[in-house]
Amino acid sequence: MKDLAKDPNTRVHVDFNSLGEPYGEGSVKLSSYLGPLVREHVPVTLESWKKLTDEVKTMLWKSVQARFEIDDDYQRDALLKHMGALWRSSKSRLVTQINDSENNQQRMKLRPKNVPPVEWRKFVKLKTSQEFKVLSDSYKDRRSKQIPHTCSRKGMVRLAEEMKKNSDNPSGVSRLKIWVKSRTRKDGTPINTNAAEKIQKAAELVNVAKNRDEDTLVQLLGPDNHGRLRVMGRNMSKTKLACFQVKNKTMSEMQEKQIELEETVEHLRAQLAKVQNQVGEENEVGENSAARSVNKKTQKRCLIIDWADEDGNVAEGRIISSDPEDIMNDSRLGPTDVKVFVDSATEPDAYLWRPARNMCTIKEAVGHIIAWPKNKCVELGQGLQPEDIAPLGSKANSLNKCKLLDLSDDSVVVGEGRWQTQEPKALVNGIPLGPKAVKVFLDVILEPQTFLWRPTSDVAYLEDCLMSFISWPARKVVFENPPEGTRNSPTQHTASSVGNIRETVLKVPSISSKFPTSTAPTEKSPSSQLNHGSEAVQVNKKCKLMDISGRKRVVAEGRVHSTDPNQMVHFVRLGPNAARVWVDAVMVDDADVWRKSDEIESLKDAHGSSIAWPVDKLVIF
Repeated sequence: MKDLAKDPNTRVHVDFNSLGEPYGEGSVKLSSYLGPLVREHVPVTLESWKKLTDEVKTMLWKSVQARFEIDDDYQRDALLKHMGALWRSSKSRLVTQINDSENNQQRMKLRPKNVPPVEWRKFVKLKTSQEFKVLSDSYKDRRSKQIPHTCSRKGMVRLAEEMKKNSDNPSGVSRLKIWVKSRTRKDGTPINTNAAEKIQKAAELVNVAKNRDEDTLVQLLGPDNHGRLRVMGRNMSKTKLACFQVKNKTMSEMQEKQIELEETVEHLRAQLAKVQNQVGEENEVGENSAARSVNKKTQKRCLIIDWADEDGNVAEGRIISSDPEDIMNDSRLGPTDVKVFVDSATEPDAYLWRPARNMCTIKEAVGHIIAWPKNKCVELGQGLQPEDIAPLGSKANSLNKCKLLDLSDDSVVVGEGRWQTQEPKALVNGIPLGPKAVKVFLDVILEPQTFLWRPTSDVAYLEDCLMSFISWPARKVVFENPPEGTRNSPTQHTASSVGNIRETVLKVPSISSKFPTSTAPTEKSPSSQLNHGSEAVQVNKKCKLMDISGRKRVVAEGRVHSTDPNQMVHFVRLGPNAARVWVDAVMVDDADVWRKSDEIESLKDAHGSSIAWPVDKLVIF
C-alpha cells in the first residue's frame, strides 16, 4: 500500500490463472488495496451489497484500474464480488465491536467517517435489537459446524497455485489435496478433531476409489452447492468451471496447431534455402537471380540506348515492367525507369544506370533484369527518336558550385550543391560512381519529392539526402563560373533560361577533361559560416534547422532573429557561430534543442519561441 501511494502513476501487474482468479505477488497488493477502498466509499449502513448503485461500482472499478493492470470484463466481475465479500467481513467485525461495547458513548466512537451520526444511531439500534441477536445466533450455530481453513489471507486460489508451483506434477494437484492442505497446520496436524476425521476418511477413500479425486471430495463432504464449488475460489460455479474447461481445451488445441504450423514453416524455409544455395554464384544478384525464367515470348523487344553518351544502343533486351512500385536491388523502380531483361550486349563495357555491388557493366547484366531510363529503351519497330539519343553536353568546374536538373525535364532545377569528383571508381553509398556521372554534396533542395537517380533501401527521394553525397548524371549537372576554353552545353542553355542560373551563356568543359578533386565542405570561419546555400544569414530570413545529433534531416523551420554574439537567449549569451532563431514549424517533436533550459528541452517546447542554433546547422531558403 505504501508503494502504491508513493507512485500513483505506476500500475501493478496482477496474474490471473486459467479460471480467472488472481494469484501471485500482485494479488497480495490487490487484496490489501481493495479492503480500505471499499470501506472508504461504501458505508456500512447499506442494507445489502446488491443495492450498491452502478455509479459507485464504476468509481471503484476505475480506482482499481488506476493502480493495477486490470482491464478485462471478467476481471471486473471477479473483483467486484471480492470487494463485496470484504465489505461484508468488515461490516461483521464492526457489528461485533458494537455488541461488545458497554454504552452508547463507546458505540459512537466506532462511527466511520463516511456515516452521518443520525444514520449511525439507526444502524446501532438495529444491530443491538433482539431480532438481530436471534438471527446472528443462528448464523453462529451454522459456522460452528464448519471446518475452518488455515490459509488466512492467502485463500484457496493462491494456495492451489503455490502447491502446483512446488509440485513435480502440477496436473495432479486435485481439489481433495488442496482441501486437506488447507485444513492442516504448518506442523502437519489437523486444525480440529472434525478435520482429523475427514482427512483420515479421505485417505481411505483414495485407496479404494476408482474415479478421480474430484469425485472423492464429493464423497467426503457431500455435493457442492449450486452456486459455488469448494476450494475453487469465491466466484467459481459448476457452469463457469465448464466454460473455462471448454476454453482451456480449445486454447490447448490451438497452441498445438500453432506449434505444428511453425514446424512446417521452418521445414519449408530450410527447403527454400537449400534450393537457393543450388542456384549458383552467377544468380546472386538479389531479385535479378530469377531473370532466366522470364517468358521471352510475352515481352516487348527493345534497344537499350546508352544513358550517358550518343553512341547508340549498348544492348538488346525485353521490357518487363514500368510499375514505379516494383523493387530493384532493394529499392523502388521509380517513375522514370523501367525493368529490362538483357538478352545481349552490344557495348559490353557500358556502365549500368543503377549498378549493384557485384554487377556494374552491361556484359555482367546479360541474362539478368536491370533498371534503365524509360526514354532510353526503344521498342523495335518504333525507330530511334532524336530526343532518345540526345548528345551529352560537356561540363566545367569552377568554384565547386553546381545545380542539379530534373532527370526527366531539363527546365527544372531540383537542387543545388558542390560537386566533388567525376572519378568512375569513387564510391557513393558503397556503389562505384561509373562514367558520365558526378558525385555531388547536396546543400539546397528545391524539389524535395524528386526521385533519386540511384535510390537505395534507405533513401529514395531528394529530401532524404540533404547535407550528404549523391550521384547524378553528368549531363544533368550545371556548373557555375566555368573556366575559360570550354564549350556550351545544350542542356545548360535550357536550365539557364528557366532556372535563372546565369545571365550569360554558361560554358562547360568536354567530357574528356578531368574534374579537379574536391572534398566535402570543410571547417569554415565564423564569417563564412553565415553563408549557406549561397544565401546570407540575415534578420527575418527563412531557414531550416538541421538535426544537431548528426542525422541528416530537417527538424524545424523558422526565421533568423539575430547573429549578434552578445544577444541574450534565455538569459545566456548567444556567442559566436550561432544564431537566434524564431521557430515557426516543428517537423520532429522529440528532437533535442542545442541549448536546453528549464522550460525548453525538445523542439516541441520551442514552438512559437526563439532558441539558439549553430550556424552550420541552418539552411537558408
